[in-house]
Amino acid sequence: MRWPLVSVIIPNYNGKEFLLTCLESVLEIDYASFEIIIIDDGSTDGSDKVVELFYKYPNLKLIHNEVNKGAAFSRNRGAHLAIGEYLMFLDNDTRVDSKWLKEAINVLRANPSIGIIAPAICDNRSGRLYLGHDIGFYLGRVTGITFDKKTSAGYLTNVPMIGANCFVMRKSTFMKVGGFDSFLNIPYEDSDLCARVRRANFKIACHANYFSYHHPKAKRASSALILREFRNKAIFMARYGNLLSFFIASPLYIIYYGIRALLSFRH
Repeated sequence: MRWPLVSVIIPNYNGKEFLLTCLESVLEIDYASFEIIIIDDGSTDGSDKVVELFYKYPNLKLIHNEVNKGAAFSRNRGAHLAIGEYLMFLDNDTRVDSKWLKEAINVLRANPSIGIIAPAICDNRSGRLYLGHDIGFYLGRVTGITFDKKTSAGYLTNVPMIGANCFVMRKSTFMKVGGFDSFLNIPYEDSDLCARVRRANFKIACHANYFSYHHPKAKRASSALILREFRNKAIFMARYGNLLSFFIASPLYIIYYGIRALLSFRH
């Protein structure tokens, strides 16, 4: 069986702490044909030194953004440079099961109606297991879909949305829906992509038998990131939710995000 080429795209911005573990997990993947594209987004923490340890691998490419452009832009740039038939997006603070990619490609090849497939997420900080997430149609509340691996098996095709930390899709599908919205950057850029994939009549699948292991950053969010989160929530609801109900609830959101932004100045 000939395995199609997969382009593994890793956006990196000051991710030196976890990048080594991420790249080691990629190189342990049991798959015959893949390239690695690292898009460095203006890092200043010496991430290049980590990547240099892997220069002996001819299938690895390091691309630099001249200035910091954000994760969504970096993923799009990697996708446009990719020569693979399939794209695997992987965040720099995530490692993945070695058997995952082969299973993902098998599922996508056997199911043309599936647009995206992701492994389950293990949050290394909380220990919780997730099969994607959902966003409320009326208030925009984000809810993680938790599960018990003792009672779950196989893959689900009715997952509303998945996070961007690890997933696989055909490059043709990614280009068809327009890729990530670079204006959103993060957060909500992954949910926005999933919404457009579903509008294009593709399903989103999540596999309960394979895991990505996510190390969420403990750094406190800045006021700018908090305010951008509120902006992106409003944009997402305007595109896909019930804007009237969100507008009615918006004063509470303004208070909530305003308090968070003010508290961020105290730390």
